[in-house]
Amino acid sequence: MRQNLLDEIQDPQDERRNVDVTDPNFFRCDFHTKDIYVSSRTKRYGLVFDKRVVDPVTFKSYPYGYTPFTLDDADMANVETLLEL
Repeated sequence: MRQNLLDEIQDPQDERRNVDVTDPNFFRCDFHTKDIYVSSRTKRYGLVFDKRVVDPVTFKSYPYGYTPFTLDDADMANVETLLEL
């Protein structure tokens, strides 16, 4: 999954990248006969980025609309004033 994530960030595609994971010993129950039996199950996992944005430099994800906080000169003057109190 890690390589799938890195591939998606570095080379995005329109279609979803899926990874199939097979569990050969999955317990199932037949509710009509109350029998329990073992069978295989395959789950399909994929990458979904709905509400988060991935920074391509640091590979960290942030909420959609997030902007990093930066201090300008006016803000630094206010910080220094507060520290002097």
